[in-house]
Amino acid sequence: MLANVKRELGEYEDAIAKYEDVLKLRPNEFGVSIALIQTLTESAWKSIDSGLFNEAAKTAVNAILSAADIAQQHFEVFNLWKTIADACSVFSYVKGKAELVPLANLRSLLSIHLDDNMLTILADTDGLDRSAVDSLN
Repeated sequence: MLANVKRELGEYEDAIAKYEDVLKLRPNEFGVSIALIQTLTESAWKSIDSGLFNEAAKTAVNAILSAADIAQQHFEVFNLWKTIADACSVFSYVKGKAELVPLANLRSLLSIHLDDNMLTILADTDGLDRSAVDSLN
């Protein structure tokens, strides 16, 4: 509960530390895991607002890596994918740190229970098809 309060107050470092403490004791707490990656992403955006671009990139990477672990068990959760997208979008503002994007992890995420038919539906709109996913290095 204290981590949630710290998050709402924008005290992201404290909130992250408290979520991580809970996960050390109870590593399978899905709700806490989701709250952690959301807080990491919010912290990355706050770092952008503060001009701390390197910190923003590192925090976004941490969110993506943590999300990759969660997705192995809970791939169907909307908040997970929204948070991953938000963390990835950090790099549209911090283009100079694009080399930090964990492409192998993103490829793995995009391949979790991937239905090629679903990719085909939007391929004309977003250009993301199986070959685009496979080309991530």
